[in-house]
Amino acid sequence: MKPARAVISLRRGSPLSLVQFEYSSTLASHEQMFDDLNATLSDWGIEGRQAELIRLCVSEVYTNAVVH
Repeated sequence: MKPARAVISLRRGSPLSLVQFEYSSTLASHEQMFDDLNATLSDWGIEGRQAELIRLCVSEVYTNAVVH
């Protein structure tokens, strides 16, 4: 049986920008997910409070997907 995978997709703007990352469904992959998320937010010029809120939401969704 293949290990479960967690997929994070981020979409932004018009025209639509899309990035998608895939990770093993383990809490150990959480750090890599944050590295990818932070790089994407930086590339898109998203910072400050808006970036913090996005990180919080994505972290919650990611953790729930891995745990449940």
